[in-house]
Amino acid sequence: MSATTDKNAAAGDLDLRANRANFLNMSSDADADASVGIDAIAQHDAICSVLSHTSLASTLSAARVSREWHAAVWNHHLGGLHALDLRKHSGSLTNERLLLILKACPRLKELNLFGCRQLTDESVRAVASLCPELVSLNVGCIPNVSADCMGAAADALSTTLVDLELSGCTGISEYDLIQRFARFLDLDEDESGLSKCQG
Repeated sequence: MSATTDKNAAAGDLDLRANRANFLNMSSDADADASVGIDAIAQHDAICSVLSHTSLASTLSAARVSREWHAAVWNHHLGGLHALDLRKHSGSLTNERLLLILKACPRLKELNLFGCRQLTDESVRAVASLCPELVSLNVGCIPNVSADCMGAAADALSTTLVDLELSGCTGISEYDLIQRFARFLDLDEDESGLSKCQG
């Protein structure tokens, strides 16, 4: 065997060993990635399981724990909600905060904002655009909601919305209640013929 042949064989052996080492490293990296992926899924599922037993306030607070908790709260837990009652947060709920919540809850069918007095027409517009499946909406006792904006929202949701609570909305006159929102009103036999908004 010539020296050239020996050199070629040695070089081939080196290439084979290098390729094998690269393959083993790649396999190791793939196994590590798969392990990390499985761990991440398990962690996400565990977080979601915990969140399913917490109140809304606790859930929103949990979003501040870490990036993983934030993702679980906003992408999974809130995203699956069909009913949301924010009356307990009436003192602190602003247009900006409601907008963030609604963006994370695209499948809402019932939304109760009764007494959330800081909300305005901006929130009504957000509800109309971000909650296309809404069936029931309670905006009772919110003074800064106008008839024009509420009418536009009701029209935008006309194919789904069947229950609209407007009692105590001082920004909407009784005339507008009767003329524009008659389909949502409960009529009682009294002197005026109109007792209250449905609720």
